[in-house]
Amino acid sequence: MIKNSITDNRLVWLDVIRCVAMLMVIGVHCIDPFYISPTMRVIPEYTHWAAIYGSLLRPSVPLFVMMTGLLLLPVKQDQPLGRFYKKRIYRVLFPFLIWSALYSMFPWFTGIIGLPKEIIGDFFCYTQGHESQSLTDSLKDVAMIPFNFSHKENHMWYIYLIIGLYLSQDGSTKQVRRPNELFFSSG
Repeated sequence: MIKNSITDNRLVWLDVIRCVAMLMVIGVHCIDPFYISPTMRVIPEYTHWAAIYGSLLRPSVPLFVMMTGLLLLPVKQDQPLGRFYKKRIYRVLFPFLIWSALYSMFPWFTGIIGLPKEIIGDFFCYTQGHESQSLTDSLKDVAMIPFNFSHKENHMWYIYLIIGLYLSQDGSTKQVRRPNELFFSSG
C-alpha cells in the first residue's frame, strides 16, 4: 500500500476545528453590521440577536490562536530560529505591510480621482465617512502601521497578534521544553 506523506502528518481533528472556526469567523463578520450601522443599531431586536449570535461565534479567534500555538510550539530543534522567522516574514509580514499601506492610502486615492469622502465609509464601515482625503493624513496612517491599526484596517488586528506570537516563539519554546527550570529554579 502506498502512503501519502502529506496526509500522514495531518491532524484531521484539527482540520475540523479549523473549518468550524472559519465558519464562525464568517458568521461574526456577517453580524458586525448589526452593531456598526447606525440604522441597524436603533432596532433593539437586531442588536439583541446579534449579541446572542456574536457571543456564540466569538470563540473562533481563541480557537485560531490555540491552533497556532499547537502547530508552532515547540520550534523544532533542528530548525534555526532565523530560518523560522525568515519563512514567516515572506508569508505574513510583507503581505501585511503592503495591504496595510494600500488601506491607509485608499482615502487619498479616492480624493485624487474625485470621489466624495463619504464613499470611504461605504468601503470601511468603521470610519462612517469621517476620513480625510489628504496625503498627509494617509501618510500618517502608513507611519503608524508598526504601532497600531487604523479604522480602515481594523480587520488586520489578527496579524498583529500573529506577529506577536511569532516573536515570542523563542521564549515560549524554551518554556515548553524546560518548564521546571524556568519557573521552579532554586537559584
